[in-house]
This record gives sequence, structure tokens and C-alpha cells, in this order.
Amino acid sequence: MLTAQSLTFRFAEHGSLLFENLNLSISPGRITLLQGESGSGKSTLCRILCAVIPHVIQGIIQGNVSLDGTPLQDMPLVLISQWIGVAFQNPDTQLFMPTVEHEIVFGLENQALSKPEMTEILNLTLRDYGLEGIRHTDPRQCSGGEKQLIVFASVAAMNRPYLILDEAFSQVDPANCARIREQLGFYKQQGKGILVVDHRHVFDQLADEAYCLEAGRLRRID
Repeated sequence: MLTAQSLTFRFAEHGSLLFENLNLSISPGRITLLQGESGSGKSTLCRILCAVIPHVIQGIIQGNVSLDGTPLQDMPLVLISQWIGVAFQNPDTQLFMPTVEHEIVFGLENQALSKPEMTEILNLTLRDYGLEGIRHTDPRQCSGGEKQLIVFASVAAMNRPYLILDEAFSQVDPANCARIREQLGFYKQQGKGILVVDHRHVFDQLADEAYCLEAGRLRRID
């Protein structure tokens, strides 16, 4: 379980609190939906839950964030990344390979898989996300929605136990959102713990629990 307990955060010592005494758990086999206005701190919370804050971005954290009982602060980022896959809203920050195919394979190569295994996963991923037709295309030449699909497909292909999806589908068209809903349902059945940040109510019916982050507090949505 990925858990935040009594989490309080500010970016600087004398800065204002972004949120205070926040509690949230991402459980295996469940989808948690997080909503909230722009600037409410949703993306910051996601970065804390995957340890980008404070490992990469500085900030002052009080409380505890743990993965299956181990505080994230005691784990190296490379180990955390083996457990948590993350897709952010701006896909350009996560795309850097020359083709869609290479983008997906890159993460698999870091898992030391055999070439036949990588080829099988690559082909299944391209099929599941409807990317066969652009497999040899430079991601930078793709549309915003296609870029978001490529990032999510690349993250999903690595088969992490937890997924954090921070407005990761904001530019994806309705047909591909339906494809993503189907895949998320499949990942849930596989036992993955999934946090979806979304403001369009596209994934409401998938969620096992939903929260709204407002005025520094989490409010459960019934």
C-alpha cells in the first residue's frame, strides 16, 4: 500500500502551507480518483507520492509517506521507480526517444528483459493503445493526445505495482479515453494500485473511492 499519513507540505520554510494533515492510501487492486481546482496542490501531492519531492524538487514535508510500510525517504529514487509508474500532464517532459517504438522499449531495456520478451510486450502495448500506425514516428511530431497515450503506454508496459496518473489524459480524445478506461479496469483486476487525477469526470465510474483536494484538505466524494 502507498500511504500518506498526516502529510503537511510547504515549498519553503516560511512559505504558506499547500496542504495540512492529509491522509491518503493507494491500495492494490483499487482505483482512487483525485479532483480539485487548478493550483489546489494535486500535482504536488503526486510528486510527493512518487518521491520526486523531495528527491528532485525541494520542499518541506511533515508526516509520513510510505510504500508497504517503508518510508519513501529511506528508499533511493531508482528503487521507488521500480514500484511506482508515473505519467504527468505534460508529456513532453517524459518523451525523449526518436520513435514511439523506442520510447516503449527504453523502459523495458532497463528491466533486463530478453529480446523476445521485449518484442512481445512492445507489440501488445502498441496494439492495446492503438499505436501500431505510428510506431516508427518521432513522438515530437505527434498530437498532444497521442503524446499522452505514448507516455502512458510506456509507463504501463513496465508493469509497475502502482500507477500515478496526474491529468495524464487531458488531451486524449473520447475514443482513446474509452480505450484507457478499459486498460485501467484490466490493471485493477491485476491488483495494481492506481491514483487518477482528473477533472473531466471521465473516469468517475471506475473509481473505488474519490476525493477532492480543496483549501489544503482532502474531502471524500460520496
